[in-house]
Amino acid sequence: MSWILPALFFLVALIYSIAGFGGGSSYIALLILFEFPYEIIPIIGLACNLVVSLAGAINFTRAGHFQAKLLSPFLFASMPCAYLAGSMDVSKEIFVFLLASTLSYASFHLFFGNQKFADKDLIEPGVQKFWVIGVFSGAVIGFLSGVVGIGGGIFLSPLLYFLRWASPQQIASLASSFIFLNSLTGLIGQLSKRAPNDIAIYVDLLTDYALLPLVVAVAGLIGSFLGAKKLYGRSIQFATALLVCYVSVSLWWRWIEMIL
Repeated sequence: MSWILPALFFLVALIYSIAGFGGGSSYIALLILFEFPYEIIPIIGLACNLVVSLAGAINFTRAGHFQAKLLSPFLFASMPCAYLAGSMDVSKEIFVFLLASTLSYASFHLFFGNQKFADKDLIEPGVQKFWVIGVFSGAVIGFLSGVVGIGGGIFLSPLLYFLRWASPQQIASLASSFIFLNSLTGLIGQLSKRAPNDIAIYVDLLTDYALLPLVVAVAGLIGSFLGAKKLYGRSIQFATALLVCYVSVSLWWRWIEMIL
C-alpha cells in the first residue's frame, strides 16, 4: 500500500474528529476511489470509525462536554437497528444507491456546516417529545448506518443542531459516543453475515491494511483534542466536501448504469 491512502485517511480523520465525527463517509469515498472491493469497504470504514470516535469520546468527555442523558433515546433504537442492517444482505444496486445518497448528504453537510449558537439559545425538550424524536430518528440513523458502514454522526449532529438540545461541543461529544457504539454494533452485524472462512479473509485484509486504523487513531486524538479546545479548520473541511461530492456524483453515475 502506498503512502497516499494512509495520508488521506489521516487528513480525513483529523478534519472529522474536530467536530466529533468518525469520518466513515469519507473513508468509504476514498476506498471507492482506490477501487477496493465493495464487500470489504463497510468493514474497513467501521473499523476506522471505531478508533477515531473512541478517541473523540475520550477527549470530549475529559473536557466535560458529554451528557449521557441526551444520548439515551437515540442509542436505544440505533444500536439494534445498526446491527440488524449490518447483518442483512443487500444487493449491490441498493448498496450503491444508499451509499451515493449518504455521501451526497455528507458533502452538503460539510459544505454548509452547522450554524453556531449561544448557550442561551438552548431548548429544554419535554420528556415525551425527547423520547419520541430520539427513538424514531435513532432507528432510522442506525439502520442506514449499518447498511452503508458509517457511524451515523453525520446525521445525528445536524439533527441536534436543529433541535438545539445541546451546545456545539456537547453535540460533538454525543456524536463521538454515538458513532463508536453504532460502529461497533454495525461491524458485528457485518461480520455475522459472513461465513467463517470469509471472516478469516477479512481479518487478513484488515491486517494488511492495519496502518489505516493506526493513522486515523492518531489523527482522531489530535483532532478531537483541538475540537474540545474550540479550534476548527473550515478551509480543509471544504476541500474534504469537494472530495466527497466528487465520489457521490461518480456513484450516482455507476448506479444509473447498473439499473439501465
